Amino acid sequence: MSGRPLVLFDIYGTLVDVHTDEHQPALWQHLAQWLRYRGVVCSAESLHKRYFAAMQANLPAHEAYPEWQTEAVWAELLAELGLDPAEAVSITQLLRVLSIKHLRLFPDTKEALRILRQHYRLGIVSDAQRVIALAELAELEILDYFDPIVISSDYAYRKPDPRLFAHALAQVETPANQPWYIGDNLFRDVQGAQLAGLRAAWVKRPQATTEASQHTPDLIVPDLMTFALHLIANF
Repeated sequence: MSGRPLVLFDIYGTLVDVHTDEHQPALWQHLAQWLRYRGVVCSAESLHKRYFAAMQANLPAHEAYPEWQTEAVWAELLAELGLDPAEAVSITQLLRVLSIKHLRLFPDTKEALRILRQHYRLGIVSDAQRVIALAELAELEILDYFDPIVISSDYAYRKPDPRLFAHALAQVETPANQPWYIGDNLFRDVQGAQLAGLRAAWVKRPQATTEASQHTPDLIVPDLMTFALHLIANF
């Protein structure tokens, strides 16, 4: 597969339809109860404030588009509360589960991937938390479609920083054709990919993000199937 043309994907809003709310009071009441089971008394309101303050403190100031690692934030908080930092991954995933309103593939995701992987190598470059994203891709039964997988939480920066895309390109043979990237955000996805030398497609769903960008997509599509058929027709 290494010599095949490369297509890279964003995850959320592109492959996966997700809606979360990390600020709902009930979520923090559940997490505070989780702490009480471990002998730590902390109100839901206090825990909510401490978590988001710690998250901001963990953003690297020297980066233009800084990223944090959620389990590192929780490890610090758990240590401060006298608990085992090794439970950071578990509480990170628990927070995610409690925050989800819905998590599902877009209707054409699997079929578009099936069509594309007949001719293309597929990979991911996405702003996400690795301990969450990989588990969700596996749950949705599409994880095995992708190699390489580059997730922003492994680094100190996120899209549109072109270094994220460069990490993916460094893991594959240089293809004869210019790689494609597809995402739902004009600024982070289209601009970032084009700065890294990729062709960029914008999947313009009703909820697609139109942050200001001076970059114009190489292709605009309403869904992944339209993108897949375009690439196959021009293979």
